Amino acid sequence: MGERQDLDLKKTRKLIIIGSPMIATLLSAYLTSVCPVSASFIPEDKAYGISLTLYSGLFVALFTGLDYLINWFIQQRTIIKVEFSANRPEFNKLELVHCDFNVDTATVYMKVKLAGYPNKFLQKEMKLMLPVQVAAQTIEKYSKYYEICTDKKSVTIDLEKLFNTEKTEVIDDSITLGFNVIKSDDEVHGFIETVIVGSKRKIMLEKNNLLFTK
Repeated sequence: MGERQDLDLKKTRKLIIIGSPMIATLLSAYLTSVCPVSASFIPEDKAYGISLTLYSGLFVALFTGLDYLINWFIQQRTIIKVEFSANRPEFNKLELVHCDFNVDTATVYMKVKLAGYPNKFLQKEMKLMLPVQVAAQTIEKYSKYYEICTDKKSVTIDLEKLFNTEKTEVIDDSITLGFNVIKSDDEVHGFIETVIVGSKRKIMLEKNNLLFTK
């Protein structure tokens, strides 16, 4: 939903940039005709031109300020986007993924994208909670980015490990991670639950669902 809202905001901003000159001109002409600026020091034959200029400047300033506010709002948004895939690191946007087991094992891959100001990801963790019928195991080349809890039913990712914490400008960093899972029952039907924990800084989470099946 966050990405869709960003697209809507960007479309609104584009419409303002394209349409504001025409809208400002029409509104300025209308207000000049119904409410011209008058003052004792303004010659009568100059009143229309001065009114049109003042109203035009007012609406240009208004639309410029609105564009600035929309752009500022977009820049302030902090988003974590998680795309899961099963058994191979091929991602299909935010569609539901079915994770089937090869005998008793499977591999979960995930692409994690961080978008926003770096300081908002500090002291934040992402926790993946697994169904009771499966247990997580590390994959060596990814293991430095996450920890598996003692009962192997959840995976915790320290977000500070996913980007250079010395960065200060808006980031758009991403990384692919993976871990193995082993099922303990013949029948498995359950989802991964993904949550963000840590400091109170608000972060939006976008994700697809991964369903473990027999």
